[in-house]
Amino acid sequence: QIKKKGNVIFSLYKYHTSKTMNQYIYKSSMKSNSLLYAIFAVCTVATLVCLMLIFPNMTQDNTYTDLLSTLPESLRESFGMVGNANQLNDYMNMNFYNSIYLYIMIAFDLIVTTKLISKPVGDTSLVYYLNSPVSRRTFYLSQTFVYVSGMIIMTVCSTVSGILTHIIALNDYDFKVGVFVKNNLILFAIFILLGSMCLLICAFCNNNSNALAYTGGLLVVEYIIYMVENMNEKFDKLKFFTVFSLYDTDKVANDTSYFVISMVACCLVSVILILGACEYFKRRDLYL
Repeated sequence: QIKKKGNVIFSLYKYHTSKTMNQYIYKSSMKSNSLLYAIFAVCTVATLVCLMLIFPNMTQDNTYTDLLSTLPESLRESFGMVGNANQLNDYMNMNFYNSIYLYIMIAFDLIVTTKLISKPVGDTSLVYYLNSPVSRRTFYLSQTFVYVSGMIIMTVCSTVSGILTHIIALNDYDFKVGVFVKNNLILFAIFILLGSMCLLICAFCNNNSNALAYTGGLLVVEYIIYMVENMNEKFDKLKFFTVFSLYDTDKVANDTSYFVISMVACCLVSVILILGACEYFKRRDLYL
């Protein structure tokens, strides 16, 4: 009887997943995008490790700190270069997570979302799925799972490589692992939200060029607003117009409630946007 109940539960689970994700599409898409994911992951890990390894040389004589002090405060704040450059966590926030990592992830969201949704529509390869038992909804959600899997890969690579580099080469320096993990998780949530916006835009576009233009414009504008908002307190209200404002390293590190609420809010809004985009994509006219 227990075995029978188990089979029923498994059948229900299998039926549910077949309605939300097609394993063939997921595996095929993951395989075709594996090289792209590998390139992004290698760039992330290589840059992070290199910056961490040069940390001792950058901080041994306070030259780097003195150089930063020569820059206007508004300029440093606009690029997120605030904190104690002699502390490893702050150093990585200033030189990687508030700059290089943001650029890598912006490029990741832009390229991957358009390639997964808009390119098949523009290339008319979606005809295959329309003439098969796979519904548009299943296709869209399968591609969304591929995108989320890529985001998980990027976050895991960033987090694990940073922790391992500290253990192997920088164990003499103070490093708050918990804070480091939280920074990676909040950035994961932020870019999942931005990615869901891009997926929504892609659901409306008929070709890859338009999708690249619109999603690129969205991501660039979001980042510019973030930079302007950091320059001066007069622009403080702009924080309500950019998702990047959620990446407040002090609050993430010291305020658990802020971290949890921000994570939950980003994920919840992302799910709503993806489901809304899926419903529109299911009903829209496709010019094939």
